[in-house]
Amino acid sequence: METRNRRANRLKAHDYSRAGGYFVTICAGGRINRFGDIVGGEMNMNEEGRIVAESWEWLGRQYDYVELDEWALMPNHLHGVLIIHDARAGGNIRRGGSRTAPTKPLGRLIGAFKTVSTKRINIYRDTPGAKLWQRSFHDRVIRDEADMSGIREYVRSNPLKWASDAHNPANRTEGRGARQGGRRDNPARAEATERYGIRRDNPARAGFCLVGTTPCGCPLQEGRARGPSLRIRQRRRKIRL
Repeated sequence: METRNRRANRLKAHDYSRAGGYFVTICAGGRINRFGDIVGGEMNMNEEGRIVAESWEWLGRQYDYVELDEWALMPNHLHGVLIIHDARAGGNIRRGGSRTAPTKPLGRLIGAFKTVSTKRINIYRDTPGAKLWQRSFHDRVIRDEADMSGIREYVRSNPLKWASDAHNPANRTEGRGARQGGRRDNPARAEATERYGIRRDNPARAGFCLVGTTPCGCPLQEGRARGPSLRIRQRRRKIRL
């Protein structure tokens, strides 16, 4: 069976079990609208959406070192801010007591959420073994309080901007752009460019938006590889010559 090679979304040098804040986006398989609808700028969850929301809240209850901050469920994806506390520093275990189990890294925490929500929805739909989520997820390591404030506002306002959201199937175009969630001529992409300064010629973001796999400062882009680095492209040219 032929399989596609997928680029890793995680930062290779970062320890994802380390205490800190993380902004994650988890998409339904095929980005199908299956969790509800946006009406009047508000998310109206269906039964599957309620199961997903309950499973996300379960994650915060299940692991005492995990705190759920701002989050929003959309028709085909979930945005969430997740904070991992360092219990070894003392005073950070929210339910009290001691903890001897090691801290799960971010990927395993999201994996637990996906497993629980998928099993519950398959029981509800009587579809054992059916897939619910897209493979992997997108993440951004939250750098500071200003970063956190901007991401919280982005998550809160997400339902209001569904009409121009890159995840909205109505905004997908034909060809490659459609497979990547409607990036071509998408107003949401233009807004992110202006708001978060992801343009390479923006001096205000110099050093934050770099060519290659280094993530920029945009919560829509962090953690996603952006194509071969300059060094790799130069090597390819030499091989062709």
